[in-house]
Amino acid sequence: MLTGILFSHRKDKSRIKALSALSLLLLNLILCDNPFFPHTGKPIQSFNPLATPEQTIKQLFKAYESKQYDLYKDLLSDSFQFYVATSFFTSYLNSSNKYNYQCETPDTNLLYVPPNTCYYYWKKKEELESHRKLFSSANTIRFAPEPQILETHYIVDSLQDTVLAEIKTTSNGFINIDVDEEYRILSYTVDIRKQVFLLEKNSEGKWLIKKWFDLSDAPSVIS
Repeated sequence: MLTGILFSHRKDKSRIKALSALSLLLLNLILCDNPFFPHTGKPIQSFNPLATPEQTIKQLFKAYESKQYDLYKDLLSDSFQFYVATSFFTSYLNSSNKYNYQCETPDTNLLYVPPNTCYYYWKKKEELESHRKLFSSANTIRFAPEPQILETHYIVDSLQDTVLAEIKTTSNGFINIDVDEEYRILSYTVDIRKQVFLLEKNSEGKWLIKKWFDLSDAPSVIS
């Protein structure tokens, strides 16, 4: 009888040790980096490179110099319009008739675009077409120096919510473009000067370029 009791007691102790060992193993698995027990806590926020209007414009410069067409495309809103420098519109018109140019006076709430002037523009489709060709044919695209953001003007709606941002950039430098053309490299230097951007914030919290006014003394390069 005593032998049976001792055997039962030893068996219970063995079971307790086994359960304790299992508990320690599970605890170690939970505390360690284990795919079956991943860490929990606050969700990791993903970085939004377009979280501010200024960041979007900096991404624009990056898209040019890195010739990243997909990045450039992601910066433009669906209603994007590019406005040609007024003094150079004739040269655009004479060089190409494939774009359906339209004329528009700037919004009255814009501070950095001269009013009472009709600016010719093209839309997102034409803009992407020209830059797809530019980025694919250019060997290098460089700013010298990179344009600087001078001022940012925020525009609110009737509920006082910030919905638009106007940014003015300027540069005393140029954009240099080396292009492959019929087994030779042609170099273009364009005086970029003053540029004005109107950006809108989408439902994902990204600031996208809605309008781009080229107010420089020289036309932008298109192909």
